[in-house]
Amino acid sequence: MNKERCSFCNKKLKLISYSCKCNGKFCQKHRYTHSHNCKSLNKKIEESKKNLENNNPVVNHSKVIKI
Repeated sequence: MNKERCSFCNKKLKLISYSCKCNGKFCQKHRYTHSHNCKSLNKKIEESKKNLENNNPVVNHSKVIKI
C-alpha cells in the first residue's frame, strides 16, 4: 500500500491531507497557497493587477497658479 505524499516536499501524509485548487495534496506545513507556490494564486494576482490597471486611468494633474 503506497501512502500519499506531499506534492511540495514529498513527505508522507498522515491521516489528514490537504488538497488545493491546483489539484495537489499537501502536508500541514504546505497546505496554504503561499507556502507551496500555488499556480492558481499566481493567476489570481496577475488577473487582479490587470483589472486594476484597466479600471484606474492615469490622472494628469495640472499645477496650481500662484496668485
